[in-house]
Amino acid sequence: MTELTKEKLGEMIEDILDTDVRKVVVRWFDGYLEEFICNEVRFGCDLLWMRLVSGQNRHIPLRMVRWYSITPESHEEDITIDAHESVSSV
Repeated sequence: MTELTKEKLGEMIEDILDTDVRKVVVRWFDGYLEEFICNEVRFGCDLLWMRLVSGQNRHIPLRMVRWYSITPESHEEDITIDAHESVSSV
């Protein structure tokens, strides 16, 4: 197992920032609100698929969801700005 050094962590963060990062918000039918940070998002008539920043895939059946949003709301800051600000603290 490789040790996670500060340099390696910095490289991983830079790799994430070089890709398009999106925030997806899902409101489930039971009222639970869940947010995901994704590199890629695809959706169809039955399924919402996301590639999370961690590299994992997430499949959500849309019949279990009240609504979802892939566009930021007017009062939210751009997620890429927040990600770049966190890099300076590393």
